[in-house]
Amino acid sequence: KWLPVLNVPVVLLDRRVEGTSFSTVMVDNYLGAFMAVEHLIQQGNKKIALISGRALSANNGDRIKGYFAALKQYGLPQHPELMAEGQFSFESGYNAVDQLVNQGVDFDAVFACNDMMAIGAIERLIELGRRVPEDVAVVGFDNIRMAGWYKPALTTVDQPVYEMGQIAAQMLIEHMNGT
Repeated sequence: KWLPVLNVPVVLLDRRVEGTSFSTVMVDNYLGAFMAVEHLIQQGNKKIALISGRALSANNGDRIKGYFAALKQYGLPQHPELMAEGQFSFESGYNAVDQLVNQGVDFDAVFACNDMMAIGAIERLIELGRRVPEDVAVVGFDNIRMAGWYKPALTTVDQPVYEMGQIAAQMLIEHMNGT
């Protein structure tokens, strides 16, 4: 609320604030999620669970919309029972799988709205005796460094944070110089 009043250059990174004219650098969360779910569908999965993040996050909202758009484009039903809400943490991904399994939800894949939830989901699936990706395929979003180290390695949507930071810094310099 107070930033526009200060009249200082602002560039937002991985966020947007509705009702402001701040410059923003972010990935296309909708398209990334669509492509992730499309990948799962093209691998033969038909019952794709969604582990979303906080409801108020605009990025999360775009990722949810991408999930539903892919299901719709490929003619797959949108079942509310396939959805679990997390908090962008390992624990919430782990708990989301528990919630789905305890409710008797049948799923062959998971799209998690970030990598930490995806890794938590994988951990719980393995504990439950499910093989990843043979029994349940999992895709995350962000491409955090840990995604490549984790076993099995996580399939994820890349969010090039270093490059995004470079672009944001350059934009801020340009704003400061009045260009």
